[in-house]
Amino acid sequence: MSMGVTMGWSAPAARARRRVQALLMTLLLLVIGFYGLGVQVVSSQGLFIRSYYIPGDLPFDPKSPDWNKATPMVVPLSGQVITRPSLPDPTIKSLTVRSLHNGKELAFLLEWQDPTKNDRLTPGTFRDGVAIAFPLGDAPAFFCMGQLDHYLNIWHWKADWQTDIDRRKAKE
Repeated sequence: MSMGVTMGWSAPAARARRRVQALLMTLLLLVIGFYGLGVQVVSSQGLFIRSYYIPGDLPFDPKSPDWNKATPMVVPLSGQVITRPSLPDPTIKSLTVRSLHNGKELAFLLEWQDPTKNDRLTPGTFRDGVAIAFPLGDAPAFFCMGQLDHYLNIWHWKADWQTDIDRRKAKE
């Protein structure tokens, strides 16, 4: 009588192993593909923007010397890959944020370098714009417009809106 041990995979185990290998290969190809497209990975490090207290009214003028009292913070930006058209490489790489408050109101100054002025809404182009989203509640909300039961208060600015405001003021 001879005894032996057979080494190998059972049929179900072999199928499971092939599935894992296929999944890993797919993930590797996705990483290589994203790298080839220039998709940059940006990870939030829990940035905290400190708001500086000033007594009285908050400035509306971005050139007000009050803004120099606030510590600037550079915030890195990432591309948009959620919906079409996918824009993995952001036109603007970062923006600088300053914040002031007077105990009742809160103001932000957002600045960025932009070689073009896009203040008109035309087919096939994007106008300049920026938004700040504040979670409404104790739990964080999904950063893309919130989610059910985790809402956001979004402060939104667009260049064409500002152009309309400036034109109206010029007529007064």
